[in-house]
Amino acid sequence: MKPTATNPIDCSNKIIDPRVLEGSITAYRPDVADKIIGLIYDGYTLTKTLNAIDDAPSLQTLYIWRRDYPEFNQALVWARQSVADRAAEKVLDIAYDTLNDPEGVPAANAKVASDNLKWTASKFDPRTYADRLALAGEISISSRLQQLNNEELDDAIERLQAGMDGTKDDV
Repeated sequence: MKPTATNPIDCSNKIIDPRVLEGSITAYRPDVADKIIGLIYDGYTLTKTLNAIDDAPSLQTLYIWRRDYPEFNQALVWARQSVADRAAEKVLDIAYDTLNDPEGVPAANAKVASDNLKWTASKFDPRTYADRLALAGEISISSRLQQLNNEELDDAIERLQAGMDGTKDDV
């Protein structure tokens, strides 16, 4: 399902800044914004998208629209996440095709395609598809403060509140 001005993210209800001259290439155009989102959703790059639309803004203007029109930026993010989802699905398709028909696609070509699709998915939707670093281990915190009695702790707190630096030697 392709996005429109009303589904899933509305790009058409934004009031265009009256300071922008009518007909200016930098003026926000909801109809052009919807075309851009539709082509990005279809997997076009930004450059190919802008080349495919007759009255497209410049790449610089597109980034201004992203900054100034949050609903446009949100729709663009949604379209790219959709591309990431399809890229991840395609990786699985390539893997299954390679397993089911080892003579069909050379393994090296399948690997290159899969690696590029995985990279695309990780960049377009990093929360879902980026590699995560898993950390394991134990942390032991040893502090001289644990060895102080209540009176010594009270004294240390008073010195800190009085503006002393509270370094290890002072505590």
